[in-house]
Amino acid sequence: MPVTNRYYGGSATGAGRIVQDFGLCDLKGQYIYTAKVRAKGLLVVTFFAPGNAASSRVLQALDQLASEFEPTKWAYLVVSDGDRDSLTDYSEGLSLAKATVLIDHELYQTRTWGVSHVPSTFLIAGNGRTLARIVGDAPDQVALITDTLKAEVAKVLAAEAAAKAAAAKAEEEKKAAEAAAAAAAPAAKPA
Repeated sequence: MPVTNRYYGGSATGAGRIVQDFGLCDLKGQYIYTAKVRAKGLLVVTFFAPGNAASSRVLQALDQLASEFEPTKWAYLVVSDGDRDSLTDYSEGLSLAKATVLIDHELYQTRTWGVSHVPSTFLIAGNGRTLARIVGDAPDQVALITDTLKAEVAKVLAAEAAAKAAAAKAEEEKKAAEAAAAAAAPAAKPA
C-alpha cells in the first residue's frame, strides 16, 4: 500500500501538513481551485461565519493587511456557507476589497479541513504545506497571523530577488565569455 502525506478530517491542516486542495465557487460564480491560487507563493484561507463578531474582526484585519502587500505574491480566500446574496451583503458591509469569498455549501470543505471553531485561519506555502493554523480573534492571534504572513511574504520576495540577482550574474558571465571568445577569435585565425 502506498504511503501518502495527505491527511483528512481533524488532523488535515495542522502545521507542517500538506493540505487537501479544494475548489469552490466565489460570489460571482467563478470556480476557484486552491492548488492554482497557492501557486502565487502563499495562500491564506479563513473559515468564518457571517455575523460572527470574531470572524468580522479577523476578516477586516487580514483585508487591511492585504492592501499592504503585492497581490501577486499571495492570495486570500475566505470560506463560509450561506447563500450568495447574504454573503455578498456581508462582505460589502465589511468592505472586504482584497478577499475572495467562497461558498462552502453544506460545510463539506470546512469539515474536511477539520475546522470546528470560526474564525480559523490557515497560512499555506506554495507547495501546499501548512505553515500556521490560527483559531480565534484574540489580539495575540491576529498579531500572529499578520506577523507570520509578513515574514513569509518577505521570504518569497527575498527568494525572487536572489533568483533575479543570480540570473543577472549569469547573463553578465555569459556576455563576458562571449566577449572573451570574440576577442580570442581573431588571434586564433591563421595569417
